Amino acid sequence: MRTATLLMAICAISSSGCSAYVLSSGSNLSKFKNRDDVQASFGQPADVRLEDGALVEEYVTRRKIAEFNVEGILMVDTVTLGLSEFYFLPYAAYLATRRSLVGQHVVFKYDGEGRVTEILWDGDFQFLPPREEPATKE
Repeated sequence: MRTATLLMAICAISSSGCSAYVLSSGSNLSKFKNRDDVQASFGQPADVRLEDGALVEEYVTRRKIAEFNVEGILMVDTVTLGLSEFYFLPYAAYLATRRSLVGQHVVFKYDGEGRVTEILWDGDFQFLPPREEPATKE
C-alpha cells in the first residue's frame, strides 16, 4: 500500500508542468525591439495604419505564440500533485490547435523611431520588458 501511494505521488508530480510547457513554448513577442525585427519574423503586415500619431501594424498569424502567465498553473499543479494536468493539458492543446487553425491577430505599435511601444495579442495587452533608452547626443 505504501509503495502504491508513493508511486502514485511520483507519477502525479512528474506529470505536472506539461501544460505550462505547452503554453510557454513558441515565439516570444517581447523580444521584438523595433519594426525591422517584427517584419523579419512576421513578414509583411496585413494592415498598416496611424493611431494617435503612432504607426500601427497588424499581423494575422497561425504560429505558436508563447504565453508567460503560467505561474498560476504551476502552483495549482503543485497543490493538486499534478492532478490538475488532466484539465490543463487538454485545454492547452485545444488553445494551441485553435490558434493554429483559426489564426490570431498581433498588433504592434511603434514610436517615431520605429521602436515597439505596445503589443496587443488578440486584443490583450502584452507586457514589454524594460528597455534601455538610446543614448542622446548632447
